[in-house]
Amino acid sequence: MWQSKQHNAWGDPSKTDQESQPLWWQHDPLPQNSLMLPRGNARSYGDSCQNHSGVVIDTTYLNRFLDYDKDRGIIHCESGTLLKDILALVVKDNWFLPVVPGTQLITVGGAIANDIHGKNHPAKGSFGDHVLAFQLRQEGSDVIHCSSTENPDLFSATIGGLGLTGLITSATIQLKSIPSPWMAVETIPFNSLETVLELLQSSQQSHEYNVAWIDCLNQSATKLRGIFHRSNFVHSETKIPDRKNINIPCYFPRWVMNKFTIKNFNRIIYYKNKKNKPSQLPYHKFLFPLDNINHWNRIYGKPGLLQYQGVIPYDNGKTLLKELFHQIIQSQQASFLCVLKCFGEQKPKGLLSFPMSGFTLALDFPNRGKKTIDLLHCLYKITLEADGRIYPAKDSCLTPEMFQQGFSHIEQFSSHIHGNFTSDFWQRITGNSVSCKKTS
Repeated sequence: MWQSKQHNAWGDPSKTDQESQPLWWQHDPLPQNSLMLPRGNARSYGDSCQNHSGVVIDTTYLNRFLDYDKDRGIIHCESGTLLKDILALVVKDNWFLPVVPGTQLITVGGAIANDIHGKNHPAKGSFGDHVLAFQLRQEGSDVIHCSSTENPDLFSATIGGLGLTGLITSATIQLKSIPSPWMAVETIPFNSLETVLELLQSSQQSHEYNVAWIDCLNQSATKLRGIFHRSNFVHSETKIPDRKNINIPCYFPRWVMNKFTIKNFNRIIYYKNKKNKPSQLPYHKFLFPLDNINHWNRIYGKPGLLQYQGVIPYDNGKTLLKELFHQIIQSQQASFLCVLKCFGEQKPKGLLSFPMSGFTLALDFPNRGKKTIDLLHCLYKITLEADGRIYPAKDSCLTPEMFQQGFSHIEQFSSHIHGNFTSDFWQRITGNSVSCKKTS
């Protein structure tokens, strides 16, 4: 069954798929003689889940649970299943996904294709570390079973492989045990970069989840203030209350997101969380706070947002972070979402996985065109010259040279790309321009 459907790029609403873009549903044959790209819930910020050269395979209809072993905490589901639906099923049995990003509204296939990470990377690594196996389809092939022992090279290439090695149809995931759905959360205000870096590293011994929010508009690069959050799952008999979501019904005017409104918004966040008082929260309020705001990206207006997320090695990390913040402050471009986390030492399974040992910084900027792109390229330059890398799932502006500088395994990965799979992102960062053959 073929459908007509359009998707905006999450970060840039102006980027949409071509009209009448055919999408795959259930068990129809894969499109023949056409360049294609699997897509989940379309939450990547840039163009990694868009394909103007061919067709997009919509996996959100592949959302069935195939098996659930409650005793061992192993779940087998189709690739279009949302993380939200997995958690709704398993949390009541005291199981949880070992790694989740800042939203639970992504699919299992998308989580594998981007090898997503969370606030607990030093403890649990990235999503691919907990994938036991998955099934892959390529044009003209039967289902290919992939694991660390069965087709291991393709297994490694597909984790973090941006959907370019084939269509993941289902996956088997190892869950982790939790005492309850509640989390003990501690918030600690800080007023220097040195303090937050010490908190991020020392808290890994006592807390699984660690993250810092930074207000980079109200001070200099040497006097950064913000709120550090650390948390663990804890036992509680309290029932989780019903969630009440806020809906953003339309795109805000462009002028709403300016340095003055964001500066005041940041001030409110800081003083609201300034008291160092432990509390208990249901998991979704701590791990997925923005999921309570439907279409929150519309706050940025129709030009959308551009995100910088990079990782820099721990060596000389403080100096490099100061330089990044200096450039951001000097640019006078506002960001109310500025998050700093740590990555652990473990090597990811995926050839193109983003995590590496170091500090990872993420900021959302209102899209101001060339001014914002110039800032991003400046931040990219600092990151890459320090042997860091940029997160492909959040990127809109990397050049081919920048991508190749950050990902040394690109040639090895390229040998696993199935010839009929591509994306706007891949064409942009490889410098290739291709045309598609229309499917009948």
